[in-house]
Amino acid sequence: MPVRILAGLVLWFVIGVTLSAILSAVVTGPSPIFRLRTSYMGNVTVQAIDIVVGSTFAPIAIYLAARFVDRRWFRDLGLRFDRQWWIDLGAGFVLGGALMTGIFLVESALGWISITRYFVVGGVPQWTFPFWFALSVLGYVAGSVVEELLHRGFLLTNFAEGFQVGPVGPTGAVAIGIALTSGVFAAAHATALNATVVSTASIALAGVFLALGYVLTGELAFPIGVHIAWNFFEGNLYGFPISGSTTTSIVGIEQGGPDLFTGGAFGPEAGLLGVVAILVGIGATAAWARYSRDSVGIHPSVPTPDLRR
Repeated sequence: MPVRILAGLVLWFVIGVTLSAILSAVVTGPSPIFRLRTSYMGNVTVQAIDIVVGSTFAPIAIYLAARFVDRRWFRDLGLRFDRQWWIDLGAGFVLGGALMTGIFLVESALGWISITRYFVVGGVPQWTFPFWFALSVLGYVAGSVVEELLHRGFLLTNFAEGFQVGPVGPTGAVAIGIALTSGVFAAAHATALNATVVSTASIALAGVFLALGYVLTGELAFPIGVHIAWNFFEGNLYGFPISGSTTTSIVGIEQGGPDLFTGGAFGPEAGLLGVVAILVGIGATAAWARYSRDSVGIHPSVPTPDLRR
């Protein structure tokens, strides 16, 4: 297991990070083709290419790790694209959107936020809003998919299999895997703008939430749906910061209220309302597993791979 994970992470770093960064710099750099960067639409085009390049190479790296290092089928990372997979994706999206909407409504009722404007786009003409909005959504969708594939699909699956040693059975191995991947997930956000100890701990809890979506269903569809909707409703719709950063949004808000509850400049995840939403999400995930699988337990496909022969 350590060898598989190390090899996979090396592939991910070389192909998914380094090679992607080099290719993005070449393709979207100050070449004659992309001198249109100086125009508004040209800049949107260049950034869209950058997102597509970056979000393509990371899955390729993980696929190569699964195919040639793990000897597993790519579908064994939670990507069995059957009818149930798409139903899970939709259910996760609805849950993520409902949780963030709940936070928005509670803060509105308490007078902690006020809507100050609509169709927020900074530093560029207002007519460019649809293009920057689409670019922002593309970036968060791509980022959500890549993060779920890496943290839950690749790392958690390997941990769930590899820690089944001696007295540690599938349940214990999965629990260790959830703890480790949630820690890695939190560490990846610990250097975000306006991050605090509280925000990092809350992101770790969010990692548990997303991991349970994978562990209880055996598919990445549910956590991918939650992740995409959470980011979309949080930033692109309601104008909250996402991990400390603002983005193009339909609604512009002025944030008030105590940071302890709202999360302040980092975003709702760093506040008690965000923690409550995550806990509600964990309960809803278990309920969905019970409804769709007739069981609230570890899906057998997570700790037991269908390896290639």
